[in-house]
Amino acid sequence: MMDDVKNQSLVAVTVIGYNRLDLLQRLLKSLEAADYSGCEVPLILSIDCGGNEELNRFASEYHWPFGEKFVCLQPERLGLRDHIFLCGSRSRYFRGVILLEDDLLVSPEYYKFTIQALDAYENDPEVAEISLFSYIMNGFVNLPFFPLHNGADVYAMQSVSTCGECFTWKMWSAFENWLKNWDQDFYAVDLCDEERSWKNAWSKYYDAYCADTGKTVITPYIGVATNGGEGGTHDSAGSRVQAQLEMGHRKFILPPCHALVRYDGLRNYLGLYDVLGVPPEETCLDIWGMGREHMMKKKYHYLLSTKAYPYPVLKSYGCILTPLELNIMQKIEGNDIFLYDLRQVEKLTKGKFRLSTITYHLRGFELRRLVWAVPMMTLIRIKLKLEKFFRIKKHR
Repeated sequence: MMDDVKNQSLVAVTVIGYNRLDLLQRLLKSLEAADYSGCEVPLILSIDCGGNEELNRFASEYHWPFGEKFVCLQPERLGLRDHIFLCGSRSRYFRGVILLEDDLLVSPEYYKFTIQALDAYENDPEVAEISLFSYIMNGFVNLPFFPLHNGADVYAMQSVSTCGECFTWKMWSAFENWLKNWDQDFYAVDLCDEERSWKNAWSKYYDAYCADTGKTVITPYIGVATNGGEGGTHDSAGSRVQAQLEMGHRKFILPPCHALVRYDGLRNYLGLYDVLGVPPEETCLDIWGMGREHMMKKKYHYLLSTKAYPYPVLKSYGCILTPLELNIMQKIEGNDIFLYDLRQVEKLTKGKFRLSTITYHLRGFELRRLVWAVPMMTLIRIKLKLEKFFRIKKHR
């Protein structure tokens, strides 16, 4: 039974499936190849109701060689959001639970990393989750993301991971309690407009929780879990969620949370407040040019953006170094990143992307390859979206 008292000291692995037997088998092979260093590791196979009897039979008969196996077959369809919420709530029975959707793969080091991260951060009240996934893209703007490195193996970001994550009951119950009392006004918290429009994503709720409470997610620079790139409930095939995996055997460098590089949920480096000498409560960071006009209506005094606005400019910087924030930290001269003064602005307008910013993100690409690749990629994306649309329509 999950509520056996011995489980309180164990970290369980939850594999979350629906109707894709081949992907479930691939993930389990990946898990079997990992290094558990003799630890007892409970496995939970949590399968949403998808009518795949072959998959259900496989889950029931599957042998897990590293500890006790629990099979949870849902009698009715939950959907991904509610299924994740259910799996997260099972953290009450264990020291922690690792959640892995069926289209993921893991590094042989994934369990050792998770245990070391729990040792370092499980009692820190600022930490809302331990991510196993490393972000290489800012998915809100579809651009490469290179977090600033300070010598640690992890950084802190106010954005939940959905490609491999670990929760303790302390972390998850705090989220549950917040969710019960929240009015679900997504416009009252600092999210981008794209994320607010998501219909069924569980991550939208957890990101709102982090934005509202200031809690953060411990995120590895090099991940120990990644997505295989197959299409799923919320993404198309060949998507942005594939990342490199840590394959070396080592002890991870995990400083206290307050010593980590920190980002908000929109991938803005929070150290920029000190670099610029501006108060966080008076400053809107938009270094990625997302156009955060909704948040600017909160009467911020300052705006940092790569977009061009007709507002007074207090400081400007060039755009030659990676990551973006390094240009400000190194005081690179230029006119690509601007600190605007909003104190005398009566009417807000939409900003415009500047050509120099676009070419900055395209460095390293040959023009002739882009001319060929962009139309091809556009056609592929349209094809995938149409296939997904007709597949969903067929099952209704």
